[in-house]
Amino acid sequence: MTEASKLKSCPACGSLDVVHDEEKNELICKECGQITVDFLKKKK
Repeated sequence: MTEASKLKSCPACGSLDVVHDEEKNELICKECGQITVDFLKKKK
């Protein structure tokens, strides 16, 4: 299970509709548009 899948809700609005953009390493809320940058640390 990744950290993104552990996220229960958007930190800004509480929506459960969040997606992880793996290319940009961002979490994006589909409800309010909140973007959380560098959510996951890249493993070396």
